[in-house]
Amino acid sequence: MKKYVALALFLIGTAVAAESTKVGTVFPEQVFKESKYAQLASKKLNDEFSQRRSAIESQIATIKQKASNLERDGPTLNEQQMLERQAEISDLDRSIQKSQREFQADLESRRRTEIQGVLDRIDKIVKRIAEEEHYDFILQNAVYATQAIDLTKQVIVEIDKENPQ
Repeated sequence: MKKYVALALFLIGTAVAAESTKVGTVFPEQVFKESKYAQLASKKLNDEFSQRRSAIESQIATIKQKASNLERDGPTLNEQQMLERQAEISDLDRSIQKSQREFQADLESRRRTEIQGVLDRIDKIVKRIAEEEHYDFILQNAVYATQAIDLTKQVIVEIDKENPQ
């Protein structure tokens, strides 16, 4: 990591020394926060998983109700009934935990896919800007950049313009 930072600093230093070098920077995190395209991708993801999330929440409410009923009815139940209800609650609990793990894995996989799609769009736009405006190099996530070389707003405008929705 230190080697990459040193290399980047060297390149920047070399680039600054050359008068004709054109440098830019982009902050993808800001693009994710401010672009309508990224926000739409996030909403699409939430909509896609909302039904499964609601089903799991319903199952959790059901198990809580059954546990509450068992606690309330426990003194009046015989041992066999008590064991049957406890087993039913345990089975439901295992099922819910499995559903939650699968849900989280699926959601995370789709989230990574959506993020990668947005990052790919950002990269294509940055490359196009670099070629059209003759940049020598463009850094992502620079520690510091002046507004003069920050291309983030331009990328946001371009990504939203290319993907109106």
